[in-house]
Amino acid sequence: MLVATTDPWQTGRVHRVWPLIVAGVLAVVAATASHAGKPALVLVRGKEGAVLVSPAGYALDCTVDKGTIEVGMACTLRDGSGHVVEKSYVVGIGSDNSVSLGQIRAGVFTPINKWKGRGPKTPAFGRFVKDPIARVVGVRLGRFYGFSGTSARCTVPTIQSLACVIVDARGKPVPRSYGFVTNFFGVSVVKLDAKGKPRVVLAKRHGH
Repeated sequence: MLVATTDPWQTGRVHRVWPLIVAGVLAVVAATASHAGKPALVLVRGKEGAVLVSPAGYALDCTVDKGTIEVGMACTLRDGSGHVVEKSYVVGIGSDNSVSLGQIRAGVFTPINKWKGRGPKTPAFGRFVKDPIARVVGVRLGRFYGFSGTSARCTVPTIQSLACVIVDARGKPVPRSYGFVTNFFGVSVVKLDAKGKPRVVLAKRHGH
């Protein structure tokens, strides 16, 4: 059982280090995007969750599901009891190659914005497949995770961050597409330019 501790965004530490976290986002995504080829990749299917746990007991839970129109993956911040954290941000990538951002307000997901960029017409990780048994996929540093039914590929560049981009069938990040970095402090939406160089479009701290 995970045990939640004091909310990290309620401490002065986060306010002091947040500019450094945002600055580091570009380096994180650049490292993720520059990795061409096909390294070892874990396919995350419906009913599975790719989960990154912090020493403080919080968890970034990334899942994929099929809605009435499209498939989408999303990363959610949960406390030690498995509950979604109030005023935290939820960010994800849909099968239409868009990045969506929302916030948990009074326990309800509230959409904030959506960014649509380029991406493959056919999902890089094939059609959506749901696992018959709900299970947790533990994430590891440096390993890549593809989400069934989408072209979203995530990696764990640091012990407290997940970086996700849109890739083509060869596993290469798509120029002029959007992606995101999420961690236990906040989220950042990024855009890759024509040469694959990322820039931050929007950065948000959890709890604000």
